[in-house]
Amino acid sequence: MIKELIVHMKTYDENRGEVEKAFAKTVKELDSTYVHTSVQYQNLLDEATKKRDAEIAEITEGLLDMVNSAFAAANKKMKDYVIAPVSADLATTLELVRTMGANLTKYEVQIYREKLMTNYTTKRIANPLLDAVTGENHSFMFYDDVKDNLDEVESSVRNWISNYDPTTYSHAILIADQNNSLTECDTLVTSFLNGEV
Repeated sequence: MIKELIVHMKTYDENRGEVEKAFAKTVKELDSTYVHTSVQYQNLLDEATKKRDAEIAEITEGLLDMVNSAFAAANKKMKDYVIAPVSADLATTLELVRTMGANLTKYEVQIYREKLMTNYTTKRIANPLLDAVTGENHSFMFYDDVKDNLDEVESSVRNWISNYDPTTYSHAILIADQNNSLTECDTLVTSFLNGEV
């Protein structure tokens, strides 16, 4: 989902590099052919600059469309997961667990935990109840935490595009194949949607 953006960002990086190389070659040819102060030189340089800027704008727009699509899809999936309907017997099951409380065996608690951990809302309600019964402390990943991470990564990607500078470390690290914020965010969102956290 999100990690697929790495491929598109690398392609953007390569394409943008090619545009810059072609522009540099054109400028070098102009420098060797024309006097810098001539009107013809300035006109040709302006034309080459406009061409470069238009090509960069086009590939940037394409990448931004992919970024918008990827993050919108991730946000929609997460929202759908959070608002998924709970089972009709949730209230009855929770009341049964409350009533039985400490009389539940560890295996019975495990069965109820499996039954109740079917979606976000049910987990959010049932996890503290089952932990109180068992004295355990199971972790729970709140939507807000995953959403904050997703928003932070989206901001980093947009910043990478708008402040494009292939000479920086942060530029290289964001499009690295492994252990980057895009891959980590993708893993977190996928784990959240699969109910693993």
